[in-house]
This record gives sequence, C-alpha cells and structure tokens, in this order.
Amino acid sequence: MFCSRCGTPADQHAKFCLKCGAQLMHIEQSAHESVNAEVYPSLKEVGLVRPWVRYWARIFDIYVFCLAVGFILGMFEFEEFLDNTNDVALGMILVFIWILVEAILLSSFQTTPGKWLFKTKLTTISGEQINFSQAFSRSLKVWWRGLGTGFPIATLITHIIAYKNLTRDGITSWDRESGFTVTHAKIGIPRVIVAVAFFVGFFIFVAIGGNV
Repeated sequence: MFCSRCGTPADQHAKFCLKCGAQLMHIEQSAHESVNAEVYPSLKEVGLVRPWVRYWARIFDIYVFCLAVGFILGMFEFEEFLDNTNDVALGMILVFIWILVEAILLSSFQTTPGKWLFKTKLTTISGEQINFSQAFSRSLKVWWRGLGTGFPIATLITHIIAYKNLTRDGITSWDRESGFTVTHAKIGIPRVIVAVAFFVGFFIFVAIGGNV
C-alpha cells in the first residue's frame, strides 16, 4: 500500500506514514475488486494539505486570547499599562504567552478553540494523547519558525517560508520533528459563518477602540 499524501510505500499494518506522518487508510479488497470511486476522495481528505485553514485557525486562537487578556486587564484597571506599552512589544509578549496557553489546551483537551472551529485535528503519529512536553515543544517551534516571535516583518517572512514548505512537503518542519500529523474535515457553512462573524466583529472592535 502507499501513503495517500506523499505516495511513499508503507507497511500494510502501519497506521501512519513514516515519511510525512499522514494517517494511513486500509481497504480490504480482493484481487478482482477495485477501490470504489466514492471512497477514494475520502482517502485523499485524510492527507489534505490546507495551509490557509491552519492559518485562520491559529489566528482565531491568538485573537480570542488577546481579547480575553484585554478584558481581564480592563477589569483590573490596567488601562494605563496598555496605553504606555508599545503595540508591537505588547503583541510579541501576548504571542509568547499564548504558546504556553496553547500547550496547556492541547495537553488538556487535545485541541484549541481555533482547531475545533476549523475542524483541524492535531495528533501524534503514535496515536497517543498529546502531553504537555510534546505540546510545548511544538508550540515553541511554531512561535519561532511559524510566527517569527510575533515581530511583524519576521512573521511575514516565516509565514511565507512555512507556507511554501507545507505545500511542497505536505508537513511542517515542527510537525515532522515533533512527531505530529494534522488532518482536516469538512468545516461546513455554520462554522464558516461563525468564523467570518468573529473576524469582522474583532476588526470593528479594534477600529472603534483605536478611535476612542
């Protein structure tokens, strides 16, 4: 049998591809049977590479986290701290703190709000549950290689590099090194509407806040 993502030959008893980490699908068939045409697309979906879905899932997580932090700081009257802190520096601090929060969420619930909303599933190649050490190690690599530490120009560069690597190899460097695989399911219209409504609302909130 072969991996549906990268085409690498795989052991018939293996659950994941040793090269790219994609989950392998096993189909029992006789020598005279062919794969049902309606089944094959679902096999391809397992190894589907969707960099933009992954991007928006992560941005959703970061924006939700920033809103939560802003709300908490507002409750405890830290407006002066927010007003006197450089926006870029504050953004970099929040992105760094987020990697710790993400690791806690992944090790506790095996997902994050953004991954859940965009039906993006992160699993270990071994099939075991994600522990904190694994999640934190991966998040650190994403923070450095994928988010560029949150510094605007560095973030743009690392996003472009990560996009090219993912579309070319079918897996990011941090997932390959950390032993993770990412799969996607059909998102559906209701979730798309929720995501669009959130981002529109977020940008309106930011615009109004900037004019106050």
